[in-house]
Amino acid sequence: MKIIFSDFDKTLYDLNYLNNIKAINKFVELGNKFVIITGRSLKQLLPDIKDYNIKYDYLICNDGGTIYNKNKKEIYKVNIEEDVVKDIYYLLKEDRSINNCYIDTSTYFTDDLNSQANGIIGTYNDYNKAYKLLIKILEKYPNVTGYLSDNWVNIKSVKATKDQAIKYLINNLKIDRKNVITVGDSINDLSMLLKYDGYCMSCSKEEIKKKIKKEINTLEELIEKIKDED
Repeated sequence: MKIIFSDFDKTLYDLNYLNNIKAINKFVELGNKFVIITGRSLKQLLPDIKDYNIKYDYLICNDGGTIYNKNKKEIYKVNIEEDVVKDIYYLLKEDRSINNCYIDTSTYFTDDLNSQANGIIGTYNDYNKAYKLLIKILEKYPNVTGYLSDNWVNIKSVKATKDQAIKYLINNLKIDRKNVITVGDSINDLSMLLKYDGYCMSCSKEEIKKKIKKEINTLEELIEKIKDED
C-alpha cells in the first residue's frame, strides 16, 4: 500500500485536473491512499473539489495546520500561540506593502483578534517590501514560520508545516515512511519533498528543482510511474 501526499494548486489542480482525478481514483481503488495537502484553508479548497468525486482519504490544509478526514471532520490542528497573534496582525495591518490582512481560523477569515489563529495572512502589493516585513516577523517571533506565495504573505505556527502534518498522520495510521510519496511545486512544499520521497513539478521554480531532482509533468504521470514500479 502506497500513500501519496499531493499539493493542490499547480500540482493536482492544473490543466490536467480531470485526468489527474481519474488516475487518483484508480490508484485508491487498488488499495492505496491519497491525501491533498495544501496551503489553502478548507473553505478555500472546497469549491474546487466538491463536485469532482475525488477519492481522497484526508485533507491537510493551511500548510499542515489542520487535518480533516474524508468526512471533513477536523482531527488535528496547530494554532499560532495566542500571545503573539495581535502583535503580528498589527505589524501586517500597519505596513504599507500589505493591502489586507486576516486571521485564518482554518474555516473562515476574520478580523476578530479573539479568534484562534490557525494562520495570519495578508495580500501584498510590493514583493520586496513584503519579504522584508516577513523576515522581520520571523526574526522577532521564533514560534512562527512563513512564506510569500504569489499574492499572499502566510504566517503559521512553526509546528504547522507539511512534513510535520505527514509525520502525525502516518504515525497514527502506522504507515512506513518508505511507502510515502510527496509531490508539489512550490516553496511551501519543500519540507515534505525533502523529508519524504519527493517529486517536483516541471513548472516549479529553479530553486525547487535544484533541491528536488525527481521531476514530473503531471500528477497522472506520477501515479502511472508508481503503478509501473509495483
